Amino acid sequence: MFYVFTSLSDEGLNLFSEHTNSIDELSPSNGKVQLFRQQAFGQICSTFFTEKEANVTCRQLGFSGGVPLVYEASETLPFLLTGVHCNGDEKRITDCYTETQICYNNQRAGVVCYNSTGITVYWNT
Repeated sequence: MFYVFTSLSDEGLNLFSEHTNSIDELSPSNGKVQLFRQQAFGQICSTFFTEKEANVTCRQLGFSGGVPLVYEASETLPFLLTGVHCNGDEKRITDCYTETQICYNNQRAGVVCYNSTGITVYWNT
C-alpha cells in the first residue's frame, strides 16, 4: 500500500508492520504509526499515547477502535507529534492537543486496530 498526497499541505497516516520497516510490507491493521505532516514523514511519541489516542488513530485509518503499543523509535524519522492528548472524539490524530516534549528511542507510538467485534489480547506470563 502506498499513499499519494495531492499537495504538500496534505496530511496522511499509515502503519508499518511490527516485523518490518519497509513501505512494501505495510500491515493494514497494526504496527508503528507513521505520519505525513509539514511536508515530511515522521513518527508519533508514545508518551501519553493511551487508548484514546489509539482509537482516534485507528478511526482515522478506517477502523472502529484500537489498542496502543510502544515501539523502538526510528533513527531516521523525526518526531512530528509529541505529548498527544485526545478527548477521544477527534477525527484525526492531528486534531488532538499536543505539547512539546523530549522523546527517547523507546517511545514510538504503535497501534493494533480492530473493527466493532473487538480483539482479545493474551499475555504469556
